[in-house]
Amino acid sequence: YQRLQSMAGYLPFVSAAAEIVIIPLASLVVAGIFIGVFNALLGGTASFKQVFAVVVHSWMLFSVQSVFVLPLDYAKQSLSSPTNLSVFLPFLDEGTFLARFFGTLDLFTMWWIVNLAIGIGVLYKKRTTPIATTLFVIYGVIALIVAAVGVAFSGA
Repeated sequence: YQRLQSMAGYLPFVSAAAEIVIIPLASLVVAGIFIGVFNALLGGTASFKQVFAVVVHSWMLFSVQSVFVLPLDYAKQSLSSPTNLSVFLPFLDEGTFLARFFGTLDLFTMWWIVNLAIGIGVLYKKRTTPIATTLFVIYGVIALIVAAVGVAFSGA
């Protein structure tokens, strides 16, 4: 996931057409999940257009990430994201589970989760904390799975 996310920041330079396709599709999927959870399961009344607007606007944070990360990647001549949490733990060996786990967690993705939770909370008139907590738990589980698979296939 982290590699896909960091690659998404480079798509404007590689293929603008790919970015034009990937971001709207991802937004449609995320908006559809929120509509399914909040409208179908929790009895919400928001329209798809409203939820889609919240999701699309929250994606703008990844544009900010690109503006922030690309010059840093160029300066250090590396494609590893300077915004993941492993940056704060340089003493961890790269191949270890903890290094891979913290390398999967990205500050801009966490900011996106908070931003998305605020937007959905306002839209559905729900408290933001439970929404953000649920999204962070899902993100954490995905990070654990990515780290475990990375370690299993690296032979570390």
